[in-house]
Amino acid sequence: MSPDNFNWKEFHHSVILNSSGEKVYNLISTADGLEKWFLGEVSFFRDTAELRKTAIVQPEDKYRWEWLTKSFSSSGTVIDITDNSVSYTFGESFIITFRIEELNDRCKLVLHQKVNTVSEDDQFAYLNCAVCWVFFLTNIKSVIEYDIDLREKEVVDEALVNQ
Repeated sequence: MSPDNFNWKEFHHSVILNSSGEKVYNLISTADGLEKWFLGEVSFFRDTAELRKTAIVQPEDKYRWEWLTKSFSSSGTVIDITDNSVSYTFGESFIITFRIEELNDRCKLVLHQKVNTVSEDDQFAYLNCAVCWVFFLTNIKSVIEYDIDLREKEVVDEALVNQ
C-alpha cells in the first residue's frame, strides 16, 4: 500500500507460512480451524443443521462467530469457496476473502477485506480491522509453525494487542 493506491474501500494483508496449502485451507474453512487462531467459538449452519467442527464450509452456509474474551459476536454467510480461497460476509458491510498461493513447500495466505460503503464509521472499522488482522495473521503463522496460540485467554484488557 502507498499513498498512490490507498483507499478506504479495501485492503490486503499477506503472510508467508511454512506449511502446506491444505493445512492452511483447513484453518480458514472450518469451525475447528478458525477457533485455533482467530475466534473463540465458531458455528456454521447449513439450512438449519449445525455442521461438524471439521466440516469444510460451502457457499450460503451461515455462521455465528464469538470472539475470545469479548462479549462480541457476529453472524453472516459464506459467499464463495474454491480449492484455494474462502469468502465470508464480515459485519454488515464487509467481505473478507482468504486466498492461498502455493510457494513450493510453503504458501502465502492473502487476506482481502473490502467494504461496500464508505462513511466515517467505515473508516474507523477499516483502521480497526487493518490493525487487528496484522495480529491474527501473525497468530496463524505462530499456530501453524510453532503450535503456539498468541491470544491472551485469561486477562481481559482492551488495550492488549493480542485479544
